[in-house]
Parts: sequence; structure tokens; C-alpha cells
Amino acid sequence: MSTSAILTNILIEVLDETSSPGTFDEVEEVTSLSGLGETTPQVRATHFQSTSEEYIGGLADGEEFNLECNRIHTSGSAQAKLVSYKGLQKSFRVTELDTSVSPNTTVVYTFDALVQGWTNNPSLGDIQKISFSGKISGGITAV
Repeated sequence: MSTSAILTNILIEVLDETSSPGTFDEVEEVTSLSGLGETTPQVRATHFQSTSEEYIGGLADGEEFNLECNRIHTSGSAQAKLVSYKGLQKSFRVTELDTSVSPNTTVVYTFDALVQGWTNNPSLGDIQKISFSGKISGGITAV
């Protein structure tokens, strides 16, 4: 059985607010993105007439995510900006293009996230990688 799932294309962008209006910078050389999503925690909502435990969904909370890229060393790159954003809340836009169907479909996810940190993954004789970690604040909007 074959699948066309690998035909999905992902574009990841981060809002740069140094100019007005802000512009989205495309993160270069992305190789993987994990943890893009949100959860609703359970909230205990028992009352005096309850005969057993009762739960409702709480407020949406975003997941932690990891973004891995082939490392580039260009001054002013989105990767260099992401390094400088450590500890800051930034707006992200992730565009998913599915070319396995006709007509092609596109879903755009927007969210705010804390850029928690970055890790340079040097390698001898192989592609150097850089990883970024973040925590999505609140929910994700999908259009």
C-alpha cells in the first residue's frame, strides 16, 4: 500500500515586529516540526448533587514543540532571529500544503508561542543542525 502523505509541504514563519507593519520571516531549511497542537485539560466539576466524579474540558493550552533545521550561518536569517528571540513571546504561522490531492489543499495555523531555547547540533562530516523549542500559548487558529 502506498501513501501520498510525504507530498505535504510545510512553511514555518515567525513574525518580525522590528518594522511597521510587522512581516513574517520564513524559517530556512526546516527538516522537522513536532508537537504542533493543543490540549484541553480536564477540570473537576463535581457539585453537591453529583453521585460520581464529573469532569469538563478546561481552557485550551498549546503543546510544546521542537523545530529542527539544517543550520545556516547567514546574518539576519530567520534562524539567527529565532536565537535572539529566546525567552520572548512570538507569533508563528505554519502553512501546510497538501499536493497529494487535486485541487491542492492548504491549511494555515497561527499561534503565539514562547521561544524557550535553541540547541546547536554540530556534526563532523555531516549536515549541521539547529533545534528550537517553544511552548504554544493558548489555542491555535486554523484556516
